[in-house]
Amino acid sequence: MPAIIAGIFTGSVLLNGGILSIYDPLFMPKDQKNLNLHSQILLTNDAFSLEALFDNFHGKYIPANSDNTAIGDIRVDVGSYIEGWGYIGYSYRKEAVIKSTSDSMKLLYQVSNDLDLFTGEHYDAFISLKGFETHGIEFSSTYPLYSDGIFDIQIGYGIELMIGTEGQNGYVTGYASAVSRTEYDFNLNSRYYYTQNYLYDYDVDYTSAYGFSTQLAMLLTYDNVALRIIGNDLLGKLYWKNIPYSEVNLVSENKSYDENGYAEYSPAISGLESKRSYIQRLMSKWRFDASYEIDEDFVQVGFDYIEDMTLPYISYRHKINNSLMAKLSYEHFFGMFGLDLMYEHYRIEICTNGFIDPSAAKVSFGYLYRY
Repeated sequence: MPAIIAGIFTGSVLLNGGILSIYDPLFMPKDQKNLNLHSQILLTNDAFSLEALFDNFHGKYIPANSDNTAIGDIRVDVGSYIEGWGYIGYSYRKEAVIKSTSDSMKLLYQVSNDLDLFTGEHYDAFISLKGFETHGIEFSSTYPLYSDGIFDIQIGYGIELMIGTEGQNGYVTGYASAVSRTEYDFNLNSRYYYTQNYLYDYDVDYTSAYGFSTQLAMLLTYDNVALRIIGNDLLGKLYWKNIPYSEVNLVSENKSYDENGYAEYSPAISGLESKRSYIQRLMSKWRFDASYEIDEDFVQVGFDYIEDMTLPYISYRHKINNSLMAKLSYEHFFGMFGLDLMYEHYRIEICTNGFIDPSAAKVSFGYLYRY
């Protein structure tokens, strides 16, 4: 087996090449006496700083000429290798992708912060949301397709059995127009599957889903070069029964004013509210990368891909001594710089696009316990 394989796979089941929580079925410490832990949280928003997510949009606003994107990606894995079975472990996942027009984010920021509007300004409104929360059991294994000591091909495959506890899939579209510096009219239409309604105040009963997901990976190595492809949620589905569904129109009526004279709305809502059986297709995630070994250091370039978004990255990993390695990385889409430290069986990574009021941040932690 080429030495570069052992050099790439260090630290944890989830491979930290990019920013998404992509599970790599190729890597597993083939030692029955181990327990592998990995956790990650990623929050990105190219319209606002992260402070806005926790303070009613009172953080920094980042104007954009194109559409805006936000990603939330949380994953925890705990598992072990079992002889004859492969890797078996528990997984927790919570993921969401939000896309919107820049007009939508501009208006949301203005009205949330009581900023004066420009009379007559027109806003094209569109916001889409896809997301889910699951608990699952992961099974994965590997197969050596070809090896001659120099050139090596391996494939990895996995299946995840899941219980869904939250689901989101829908959009709102329409328009708004500023009629004065403190008021605006709007007319919106929405189609929305949900377990919790984030569009308007509407309480619903708890519901859950069952489902599955699949992973596939291939690693090609030649001498000190490695190419890798990983696909997650390629056939991922959640089967919901009696999930709430709305198909409604929202119009700017029932207007009141706050103490500063700015309009507040309880919109008139008309349309359909129902419960349905629904198959939610999970968002496929991909990772493509290439690694090059220089002595015992590694240079890696690649990109993650999700929902028509390409997230390029580059990294350099340096072996400081037999116990400690450090990796520096840069992700281009959100402009995140990262530091990844691997000490013996521990691993911690921090990525951000700013230390003061960032709009994107990622923290991950891994631990391999041998007993």
